[in-house]
Amino acid sequence: MILPKSFILGKYKKLYLKIIYLYIPVLLLHNFFISIGFYDPNIIYHGVYVVQWDVWYYFKKILLALLFCGKEPLLDAMWFVYVLFLALCGLSLLSYFAKKICRDKINYLSLRFFVLLLLVTVSCILTKVYDITIFRISCTITGMWLIYLGMLLRHYKKITFDNSQIAMVSALIAWGAAITNGGLILVDNIYNDVISLSITSCACLYVICFISRTISGNVIGKVLKEIGKESFVIMAFHLIAFKALTLILFIFGIDERLGLTYPNVGDSSLLLLYTIIGIFLPLLFVKMVRYIPSTIRQIIKSKC
Repeated sequence: MILPKSFILGKYKKLYLKIIYLYIPVLLLHNFFISIGFYDPNIIYHGVYVVQWDVWYYFKKILLALLFCGKEPLLDAMWFVYVLFLALCGLSLLSYFAKKICRDKINYLSLRFFVLLLLVTVSCILTKVYDITIFRISCTITGMWLIYLGMLLRHYKKITFDNSQIAMVSALIAWGAAITNGGLILVDNIYNDVISLSITSCACLYVICFISRTISGNVIGKVLKEIGKESFVIMAFHLIAFKALTLILFIFGIDERLGLTYPNVGDSSLLLLYTIIGIFLPLLFVKMVRYIPSTIRQIIKSKC
């Protein structure tokens, strides 16, 4: 049996390398961001003050980024890419070894299910009961379970996400969980229990997929599809876009939260504006980055 080498190599290129290509330049610009006011040295980020780095600290931060432990204010959302990469690779390896142990399909599926269930249960208990959370690993285990649930619904149960009644019930379940369970913080592996996490996640997945199928043929669906294709870029640069907008609003006296490393827009009356800028400014940036080299190549080609 062949190891899942091609799958992991593909995710390495599509996820890990992309985040490293992004992380290294931003880390190298850390002191510059402080000097121009993007970072405030008087605020605390992940338990420490944002300060100027020396050469050795730059080396340490780059090494941590390579080892899935990157933490930088303007790339705060990129923890998700680390976890997604690790979870996909972990699930692939688990599937390989489970299939190697169990030749029968039913035994294989059962073994994988119970191993994942055991892992996520232990991870949940350690975090909730004993306040023990292994950085990146605990939420990676939870991520493996959530990815598995999606696979279970889509590929094994052949659910088509087109039943409006199920979608309505799922929406009610998701809404009820949001107001009663105290929320989910995946980055810190915080949630109530595995059962409620699983039910709520499946309900949310059904609602999202149902809405996607419903709007797939209209203008809104097409726009969202194009935005979805650039989801990595938006995730990577939306906090920089938020910060840029905050600087502009501060200059015009509209928003006084300049000192924040990145604004908490959830409690802002300008939430819609932040959302629009957070999506379309990164899209505009990446379009320009792609357009300029192609234009230069065309000019050179036309003159040759």
